[in-house]
Amino acid sequence: MTATTDRLASLRIQDPVLTKLAQGYYNNELVCETLMPIVNIGKEGGKIPQFGRESFYLPSTIRELRGNSNRLDPMSVKVIDVSLEEHDIEYAIDYREENEASYPLKQYALSVTQDIIALGREVKVAELAQNSDNYVSENVVSLEGNKKISHKKSNPLETIEQGIYTEPLP
Repeated sequence: MTATTDRLASLRIQDPVLTKLAQGYYNNELVCETLMPIVNIGKEGGKIPQFGRESFYLPSTIRELRGNSNRLDPMSVKVIDVSLEEHDIEYAIDYREENEASYPLKQYALSVTQDIIALGREVKVAELAQNSDNYVSENVVSLEGNKKISHKKSNPLETIEQGIYTEPLP
């Protein structure tokens, strides 16, 4: 058999149950869009505003009778330059492969290429989120000994909770 014949024969799957199981797989463990949501913009570059931490500051809002209002001083808004990159991937399908396939080959190809792009986004967001250089040094905690998440006696939830509640915001 030639390589072409072998390839076309491999597309003639006869087990509909296994085919359905294979088509049903999806990596649903991706969290990047929850951590850093995708924002559609009309151009490939530009400037976007970066707001301060005032939304995370909880001042007193109680006002005494005839007392002054609790006033917030506006914080400055910085601007970040944005330049997008194009990501692209192609899944080659010959018309003979499509004719011989016992499953929707174009649909499968679309799913594979979208998953690869999504996985690339996931890796990039993980790199950004886990890089301590992206945070103010006062907001970075180095875990040592049994506080390390990888240590068998660590309590990750306790460590995370301490991080949430021990750093007061200005």
